Amino acid sequence: MPEPIHHPTTGEPITLNPGEQLQRIAGAGAPVVVVTRPGPAGELLYRLARPSCHTWNTAAGLRFEPWPPVSDSSD
Repeated sequence: MPEPIHHPTTGEPITLNPGEQLQRIAGAGAPVVVVTRPGPAGELLYRLARPSCHTWNTAAGLRFEPWPPVSDSSD
């Protein structure tokens, strides 16, 4: 059984449904952790990775990175 996932700031448990991925919005500053999934028309949708957030937004123009960050093992 996989380790439970917890929000890095709030500690709230994060549950992913089939087809959803945990990512962060790419950019400088504190990580904004989101859940992404494909939308009905094939577009990428995202919502904040908090159990209280149910609003899905179109990810047009946003870049995402895996969360937790993937380390480069080629050092």
